[in-house]
Amino acid sequence: MQPQRAKRLILPVIIGGLILSVIIAAYRFGQPRVIPFVVVEEGYSLIGPTGFPRQEPEPPLIVIASPEDMTLPSMLAFPEPLAERLKQVDFSESFVVLVHRGHPNRGLVKEVTRQQEKVVITTYDVTGGPGNYVIEGWTQPYEFIRIDKQDKWSRQIRFVLQRETQGVLGEAVHFIP
Repeated sequence: MQPQRAKRLILPVIIGGLILSVIIAAYRFGQPRVIPFVVVEEGYSLIGPTGFPRQEPEPPLIVIASPEDMTLPSMLAFPEPLAERLKQVDFSESFVVLVHRGHPNRGLVKEVTRQQEKVVITTYDVTGGPGNYVIEGWTQPYEFIRIDKQDKWSRQIRFVLQRETQGVLGEAVHFIP
């Protein structure tokens, strides 16, 4: 009788374990997870490519997922050394995001998280005062970050740029191969 009773208990335990595994997987799939990133270039531009102060604002977020994406709006021009570094990115393994605005003294991007088809890029808050040389309409802190494709991408992704506590700065939708 003992082995028969054990057999009857094994099936409910296995089914219960499978159900628990599915619940845990569904919970983890729906939660945002931190994505590592590497800073490719950072700085801040003071004047437009023409040598005069900028007349129009730069887009806060540009995604470069292939060499074809390196054609930017006319108001933006890559300095030659940066353009060469971006050409060396292996776009089959990673992609690059240009982020504007933030705190130039401690980096722009604080964290990158992904939840399914949404990537949130959080930057440090900008506060006026000593040590912060951001002048609205004149200086534009920027950072190029590289994100490696560790998981499946191959879809349209909505990128949201936000500050720590000051809300959404901009959005972009881009296909990541």
